[in-house]
Amino acid sequence: MGSVNRSFGCVGDRMNRPKKTNILLRSLALQLFLNYKTMQGPGYLFALKPDLTEPDENKVRAAASLINGHPVFSSIALGAIAARLRVPVDEAKAKEIAEWKRGLSTPLGAIGDSLIWERFKPALLAIVVATMIVAGQKADSVWGWCAFALLLIYNLTLWSFRSWGFSQGFKLGERVSELALHPALPVVRKALRVLGIVAAAFVLATAGANVLHLGQSAWLQFGIGFLFMLGAVFLRYSTLTVAFLTVLSSLGIAYLFSSTPLLP
Repeated sequence: MGSVNRSFGCVGDRMNRPKKTNILLRSLALQLFLNYKTMQGPGYLFALKPDLTEPDENKVRAAASLINGHPVFSSIALGAIAARLRVPVDEAKAKEIAEWKRGLSTPLGAIGDSLIWERFKPALLAIVVATMIVAGQKADSVWGWCAFALLLIYNLTLWSFRSWGFSQGFKLGERVSELALHPALPVVRKALRVLGIVAAAFVLATAGANVLHLGQSAWLQFGIGFLFMLGAVFLRYSTLTVAFLTVLSSLGIAYLFSSTPLLP
């Protein structure tokens, strides 16, 4: 087993950059092929197509077999699968790879959701809202730059992680699950959690202070927004879904009461 894994590391050094970039770009469409039978399997096959230079039924079956996880963390599995498919694959080997992929689904989903959906994205959104509050009267002129910076930081960070994850997965091959024990993981998780809590606390404290000087409509807007966010924690709703419902309900209440909006 050790010799096989070392061979994966050598093969990883021969993955050229254009092919790697092509695979990562195609992996952005991973969710388009989602289905209930093989989940993201067809998306993995689509992404790995540039590396499957020769038609091989067993390799195609192995690449397209069931797997599911966070889309960003898919790059780690893509690298590991690409490494394992560099060697001949018979029918028995294809079944073994399929079972191995199934076992990757849980850590790929749990760690990815914990870092990206539950920490990284909410922390960035809270920082942007806090920045708008600090800007005060100048918020109208800086909100566009804030939105642009948010999208730039979010996408560049995730793309950098995709590139790093693919290289690490390709290097480790079958032993890719070892990345779940990477020492940087708990540090990043804790840092994102603290950053998000600080930014969110600032936003809530400022909103609470504003509510004290407004009328009944503002109290209802603030209360409903708080209940939506609290429910999202327990129901694990999408951040964008919660934000949309909160804004929609707040606008509805402001219209019904014909009172001042929540923010001055």
